[in-house]
Amino acid sequence: MIPIKLSLSGFTSYLEPVEIDFTGLDLVCISGQNGSGKSSLLDAMTYALYGQARRRDEAIIHHASQKAEVSLEFGYEHQVYRVTRSITRGKGSQVEFFIHTDDEQNPWSLLTERTMSETNAKIEHTLRLDYETFINASFFLQGKADLFATQKPADRKRILSTILGLDSWEDYRKRAADLAKERQGEVRIKDDRLKEIQNELDEEPARQSRLQLLEEKLKNARAETLLAQSALEQKRAVEQSLASRRQVLAMHEAQERKAAAAQTDLKLRLSEKETALEELRRKLETAESVEAAFKQLESLRKQLGELDALSERFHPLENRKRDLDNHIALERQKLLADQQHLEEEKQALERESDQNTARKAQLEQLHAQIIALEEQVSRKEALELEAETLQARLSELQAENAGIEKKGKETLERLEKVQKVEGAECPLCGQPLALHDRERLEQELNEELQNQRAQYKENKEEIGSISQRQRDLAQERARIQALEKQIQALTRQADQLGQQLNLQASRMEQFASLKAPQLERTRAALADDSYCAQERAERAEIMAQITALAYNPEEHSRLREEVRKAEPARAAYNELQIARSTVGQLEQSVLELRESLEKQEEELQRVGQERSKAAADLAEIENNLPDIQVTDQSFRAIQEAEASLQRQVGAARQDLHVLTELKARKISLREEKEQLNAEIARLKVLERAFSKDGVPAMLIEQALPELSEEANRILSRLSNYSMSVTFDTQREYKDAKRADKMETLDILISDGSSTRDYETYSGGEAFRINFAIRLALARLLSRRSGAQLRTLVIDEGFGNQDAEGRQRLVEAIGQVADDFDMIIVITHIEELKEQFPKRIEVEKTTSGSRVSVIRG
Repeated sequence: MIPIKLSLSGFTSYLEPVEIDFTGLDLVCISGQNGSGKSSLLDAMTYALYGQARRRDEAIIHHASQKAEVSLEFGYEHQVYRVTRSITRGKGSQVEFFIHTDDEQNPWSLLTERTMSETNAKIEHTLRLDYETFINASFFLQGKADLFATQKPADRKRILSTILGLDSWEDYRKRAADLAKERQGEVRIKDDRLKEIQNELDEEPARQSRLQLLEEKLKNARAETLLAQSALEQKRAVEQSLASRRQVLAMHEAQERKAAAAQTDLKLRLSEKETALEELRRKLETAESVEAAFKQLESLRKQLGELDALSERFHPLENRKRDLDNHIALERQKLLADQQHLEEEKQALERESDQNTARKAQLEQLHAQIIALEEQVSRKEALELEAETLQARLSELQAENAGIEKKGKETLERLEKVQKVEGAECPLCGQPLALHDRERLEQELNEELQNQRAQYKENKEEIGSISQRQRDLAQERARIQALEKQIQALTRQADQLGQQLNLQASRMEQFASLKAPQLERTRAALADDSYCAQERAERAEIMAQITALAYNPEEHSRLREEVRKAEPARAAYNELQIARSTVGQLEQSVLELRESLEKQEEELQRVGQERSKAAADLAEIENNLPDIQVTDQSFRAIQEAEASLQRQVGAARQDLHVLTELKARKISLREEKEQLNAEIARLKVLERAFSKDGVPAMLIEQALPELSEEANRILSRLSNYSMSVTFDTQREYKDAKRADKMETLDILISDGSSTRDYETYSGGEAFRINFAIRLALARLLSRRSGAQLRTLVIDEGFGNQDAEGRQRLVEAIGQVADDFDMIIVITHIEELKEQFPKRIEVEKTTSGSRVSVIRG
């Protein structure tokens, strides 16, 4: 992984956007004062890649920002990627993952998955490293130089396994174990099935006996069915002879119903004709009065026609007159409304003018209050800068005390072990320990413990002072915030008063120039009725035309009502004419219907006699017929019993046939079970081979000489060839009865005179050991194909080394420079940064941290 470009904003101490181009910076130093934000640049890289940094969650957001965002472009295995990760207060985090393409229109192709966890997993898969392994191998983070060496032996082995790309063997082991469990499950299923099959095979004798019994019952049932069928067929033959007689009876019944329906229809038609004939005769008796009423109607209609002609000329004139009256009245209402509106507006403006003097005085008073409050708020920026500086120092002291507390516990544990020892063997490393060596070691540990306690106490006191000052600053900032809100409220109030004054002046000017003349014109028009002159002239002309017509609407309405009341005479006259033309035809129809009805009554009597005779003959034969329904039900019951026995016999035969198939299936299942057991045995062997004590352990054993050789090459340079390191992967159990050895990864250090555990070293010696091992891990990783990390970052260690030790560290870095495409060193020591021509200088300002790149 090679950084190309880093962009961040709102992240830790970086408030404003910052962008760093790493192109050409193969060996670069990040320098600046403590608390300026140097290590935050490394936090930004790990946060972008893994979402993790020294601070967690919203603590990484600058206190003056609502959002922190980091974007990192990096090269990996001949590809260029970009990760953009952000977090917003109260809303959570987001991440986007891209890969660079050759498309000029869309150079970045999206790799982001559906969820953040899936995207994080994809980034880890691309780098082939998780966060812990990444920082152990390539990042020497502040306070974590001993991160690998101080791990438990099992964790050291896990980290080394990941660096060597041995994670896949654990996947193989899990896959073999999962397959073995699947096969064992299949074996259990087959065992259960074999038990079920054997239980069914044990029922074979009982099933054979049941089949013989059912076959004998079926034979007897078939004989009984034949006898019942013969009896039923005989009764059906007798019943068949009655079919023709039933058909004859049905024919006579249909003829009788038809004759009765015809008789009913003739009676109905005759009644209707007689009623109609009687009605016509009554109408003919009123002929004289109907004709007189019709003549009166015709006379009235003639008079109505004359008035209708006058009405057609009168109504258009009347409608136009009404429209003109409405228009004149509407115009007057409009003028009255305009006059009232203008009068009210004039009075309102006069009242507002009286209030302006008080408003102007109030506005001047508000401006004076705002100026006085703004003078008190002017200290806000100075307080914010002081708060940021105090927070940075507080975080630095808290991190330092956490490290001191951890190291103090380790030092105290080592001291207690040395003080309790009674023999001549070191309790820490198991090596021979002379009396003077123990006293020297005890004195060193006591001095180290006292120094740690003194530094911890000093830091604690400073933390208390900072916390008190932060509380004071918080109260002062709260007071200023209250003043700012008061200024905002007063400013809004002053703005509202100014707007009211300006608006009132504008309205007064507008009324005087436009609306005052309009008010005078409206008053004059209402006083002399000078409005709507054209409409008033047209109305006078229309009134003259209406008078000349002499049309009387009331007379017209009265005559129209008389015509409406006399109108039924027309219908009566028409009905009279129809009656005169149809009465003769209707009398002839009544005579014909009476003759037809007499003939139909005779036919109905004849058909009824024939139907009665056929019914009596059929009833006599049916009384002597046996009950065929009972016989049929009995036959069906016997037939169903036979069918049931046939089904039972078929099922019993199928049960016996199934046993033959189960015998063959039993043999097949046993063979399959043997094959599965053989496969399970092979998978168990593979699971042991793929476990951490199998092939991965062998591969670690093969890699340790390379790691040891590289660490010793660097450590000998740093210690002037006085120290070396070895790695043990096995140790004896405390139980002397055990013949096997414990799997471990112990670190042993030789100083020329003796070999001791890593835990017995501290201070500058411990750092040189940590640096050599971590640098060896980084070189080992860079040579492995499992994960390509071509960048080395060092943010630790120069401060606790003397001048000679720092020079050796710089030389060691130079020796491995060719193995990495980029090495980043972080320091605050002025004389050390001058040894690096290419630098990224970090400065803390009131608006957050800033960077400048010096390319040499």
